[in-house]
Amino acid sequence: MEHSYAPAQESVLRFAEGLLESGMPPRVVLIDDNWACDYGTWQFDRACFPDPAALIGRLHELGCSVIREGLC
Repeated sequence: MEHSYAPAQESVLRFAEGLLESGMPPRVVLIDDNWACDYGTWQFDRACFPDPAALIGRLHELGCSVIREGLC
């Protein structure tokens, strides 16, 4: 929702870190539409998410759970 259909690795991480720095407790981070190359491919768009494993690992380190929009 925060990224207007243009999520990217660095902006998702900055958003989550900013919430935590402002005192919000860690919760679920939803990576909304357009994280994949195309609907149904189930592959991160590497132009926007060059290292999705590192992003998800860092969010887990921060205490957040991660879900991706579009999963059945």
